[in-house]
Amino acid sequence: QQPTLRVASISHRRWRKFADKLNFEERMEFNEGDVGLAGGMQLLEPANLNPTNVDSIKRYGGSTAATMPWPEEQEYDEDCRIERMEKILTRAVKKMGKNQNESRLGTSSKGSSASSGLSSRSSQDEERD
Repeated sequence: QQPTLRVASISHRRWRKFADKLNFEERMEFNEGDVGLAGGMQLLEPANLNPTNVDSIKRYGGSTAATMPWPEEQEYDEDCRIERMEKILTRAVKKMGKNQNESRLGTSSKGSSASSGLSSRSSQDEERD
């Protein structure tokens, strides 16, 4: 017998009892404390079964009121990513060059603070003894 014919032969009361046991009106939990939508069945699987690098669930902070507008999505195209990487690299190169110049001139603030920190620590240790 086809499944659709079997379902049609079940009494309404028995079908309702079956559907109520499935708890479709309860919300499903995506992650711990992350309550999702009602009307489905949650199936758990090992995390390494279908590995992904991108989360398909988009999360937004703020109120969940239906009257509140959704935040606008930011789309990053490849050119934007490249520009961001160029800016980061430029800043890093400038910072590295500045640190090299300071170390050549002996004016690095890092060296002077480290040596003064050591001397103040040793004087504090002497006072404790």
